[in-house]
Amino acid sequence: RAGVEQPLRLQVSSPRCPCMKVDKRLGKTYTKDGVRAVCASAGLAGFFARVLQNGDLQDGDQLRLTARPHPSWTLGRVSQLLYGHPTAVMNYAHRAMTAMKDGVTETIFRSEWMGTEAELNELAAIPELAVPEWKEYLHKLLELSGIGRYRPRTSERSVNPIALVAVALGALVLVRVAAGLARRAGS
Repeated sequence: RAGVEQPLRLQVSSPRCPCMKVDKRLGKTYTKDGVRAVCASAGLAGFFARVLQNGDLQDGDQLRLTARPHPSWTLGRVSQLLYGHPTAVMNYAHRAMTAMKDGVTETIFRSEWMGTEAELNELAAIPELAVPEWKEYLHKLLELSGIGRYRPRTSERSVNPIALVAVALGALVLVRVAAGLARRAGS
């Protein structure tokens, strides 16, 4: 776009996992075939991005793909492997909330992983993958040291679940280019 002071650079870090509010808003479709379940398992609920370079963003701007470091790992494939199992897709939201409180409840069970052991290890090793809702669950499945909501806690009183989410999210931002949006992303 002409007149851009500084181009914005983003890195897609994970698919977005929808909460149950989408089912409530779109007709109470609380089934494995409901809107939320389909969006979660197919990677159709948007994405989270990491800001690599602050820049200008305004209504009408188009995002352009400049690199694809892991071409075989599409948002749809990642979502299908982690949330594709009917039990996982129906229970992840409730389990995730419990895990935020206790730091141990599994959000996705090993038996619900839809891929191979090699795929699980390969996906967990991708450095660009976001910790919240993705890498933290993969580490739990692989019984690696805890990260995100599963990081070791010193005491129940010293951990604020909201602060834990803020720390886990780091520089992740959800970018929506919508009517009237004109701001410096990452600021």
